[in-house]
Amino acid sequence: MQDILIGKMTKAHNKAFPATALDETIYVGSLDHYLYAINPDGTLKWKYKTGGAIHPSPTIGSDGTIYVGFVGSGGLYTIGGTKIPEISILLKIGSPNIIVSGETKPIDTQGSKPIIENGRTLVPIRSIIEALGGTIEWDSGT
Repeated sequence: MQDILIGKMTKAHNKAFPATALDETIYVGSLDHYLYAINPDGTLKWKYKTGGAIHPSPTIGSDGTIYVGFVGSGGLYTIGGTKIPEISILLKIGSPNIIVSGETKPIDTQGSKPIIENGRTLVPIRSIIEALGGTIEWDSGT
């Protein structure tokens, strides 16, 4: 398995920089449409198929959630913690829908859509947080 993993990490197959979690798991996307989780010893922990080639580097939130975008149809995956999640979230650039664990629904009642602006991917974060069971509150004092 390690030889295959090293092959996936070659410059020809990977345009994203890896991200390292607090538990030293290394996350890296590949042009083969997979996000790879690699143990500190270099062995494969798991891999997760996305909807397209992964060019941007994964980002790891303070709670261990992994955020990874992909090209092609455009989208953003959030992967909870350090294991394959029970909840999967898919947003596509320009689409007013969010797909949560296979169920398609509107992002919100205003028709918000993920967009790319000045080379950055902007997503309606409220819909992601709510899909994960979280809440957002407005604090007018800040």
